[in-house]
Amino acid sequence: MKNKQDIHFVDKVIGALRKTAVELEEFQVQATLGKAEAQDKYEEVKKKFNLFIHDSEFKIKGIKEKIEDVNTNFDELRVQLALGKAETKEIFKKQKKELLSKIHEIEVYNVSKK
Repeated sequence: MKNKQDIHFVDKVIGALRKTAVELEEFQVQATLGKAEAQDKYEEVKKKFNLFIHDSEFKIKGIKEKIEDVNTNFDELRVQLALGKAETKEIFKKQKKELLSKIHEIEVYNVSKK
């Protein structure tokens, strides 16, 4: 009887070990699948971030160009403002016309670039 009990106990232990081995294999498969899903998600996030960086660079370049254009216009306006004192009415009218023209160019440029 003791022998049957021992065999029965050993069978239970072997059964439990087999069940545990199967569960471990299932866990390993799930972990592998989870790892693959995590890698896929990581690659997806990298692609989205790369696209964001590319879009941001493009926008920044556009803004930089606009700033350079505005600075150029301001430089031209500064040149007009730095002209010496208008000694005659004709020179005054010419300077005024140039100033107003440059201001108008800046206003039109800013409105068209919005």
